[in-house]
Amino acid sequence: IEFANRQERGSAFIFSYGALALWNLSDKETEELLHRVSTFAEKPSMPPEKYNYEYGEKAAYHDDLITLPDYSTETKVAFSYGLGQSTKLNAFEELMQKTFAATRHIPE
Repeated sequence: IEFANRQERGSAFIFSYGALALWNLSDKETEELLHRVSTFAEKPSMPPEKYNYEYGEKAAYHDDLITLPDYSTETKVAFSYGLGQSTKLNAFEELMQKTFAATRHIPE
């Protein structure tokens, strides 16, 4: 999904494993899109994560700052996929920790 109502187009990528990545959308566009896709979600597993990005000579990710080497959609998809997988893994890790804590009292 791309939004073309500004100088740089906004983009939204929805992945089959439940992650949603939004680039350069206004708060209104974000709210509207989240409302649309919420009917397909069981429940949000993680709060949204926000990252800043800039354009530079080479692709990089450091201290929550993404550096994109170009304006291509493919580059944004690549970063979005990796960050989405990382967020999904964090959700599983938190679920495992809660399960371990809840079952700690059960003898081996």
